[in-house]
Amino acid sequence: MFVVDDYIALVSSNLAEKDDLLLAYLRKVRELEMSPDVKNLLFTLYIEPSRFELIFVLFAYDNHANEVMGLSEGGNFVSSVSSQEIPYLSLSNSEFKEYEEFYEEHEWEIDTKRQEVFFSWFLANWKVGGQAQHPMPMYLQIHDEGRTLDLKQEKWISSEEIWKG
Repeated sequence: MFVVDDYIALVSSNLAEKDDLLLAYLRKVRELEMSPDVKNLLFTLYIEPSRFELIFVLFAYDNHANEVMGLSEGGNFVSSVSSQEIPYLSLSNSEFKEYEEFYEEHEWEIDTKRQEVFFSWFLANWKVGGQAQHPMPMYLQIHDEGRTLDLKQEKWISSEEIWKG
């Protein structure tokens, strides 16, 4: 039987085992060359709930919310750089049906607490990876969510606040 707090603890411990995957991605990001047109960097987290995977994609923007080809990866300018899929949970086939019922009953609470775990995990690795010294404004958001984490200030902002500068 699943319990929300136990499930969240399991997700958190599974992610802790994947620190090396996120740190490798953040090292890759740190080594990117930036075009002078880039004014903001935005990590967008895509959650694949049916496979229990996360994918981070870094997008480069100017100050007017226009995506720019401003990241140089291997000599090629690109507008985004993706992480590999990072699994946050593993269930056996026999556990999956029970999980689906549990999720349907507690969806809002699970999603809310799980998002906090994702943000906390990213921020902890962000600090370990030395990204806080990056000179450019950097943000983290979950795809299709309204709030954004300002990684430099370590505070929540609305997505619109990114473009006010």
